[in-house]
Amino acid sequence: MRKSAKRSNCFSSSPMGKWTRSTHLGKRMVRGRSRQVISEKLESLRNLIPSGGKGIATLPATERLLQETADYITRLRSQVAILQVLVHLYGPLPSSAVGLEC
Repeated sequence: MRKSAKRSNCFSSSPMGKWTRSTHLGKRMVRGRSRQVISEKLESLRNLIPSGGKGIATLPATERLLQETADYITRLRSQVAILQVLVHLYGPLPSSAVGLEC
C-alpha cells in the first residue's frame, strides 16, 4: 500500500497520528486559496480609498493600506458629523429641493 501511495503522492494516515503528505498538500492548497482571497479583498479595499494605499511610504504595503483605510474612515465620520450639525442648524431641505444638484 505504501508504494502505491507514494506513487500517487497521497499517503494514508500513519498510526502515530502524524500528518500525511496528502494533508500537507491540502494545507498548502488552502493557504494558497486564502492568500488569493486576501489579495483580492486587499485590492478591493485599495480601490475604495482615494489614495489607493499609496500614502505613508515607510510602512509595508498591507499595513500602509490598512492605516490609510482607518484614516479615511475617520475622515468620513468627521464629514458625517459636520453634515449632521449643519442639518440640525439649517433644518432639512424643502421637499421641492430634494434631488436637485448644484
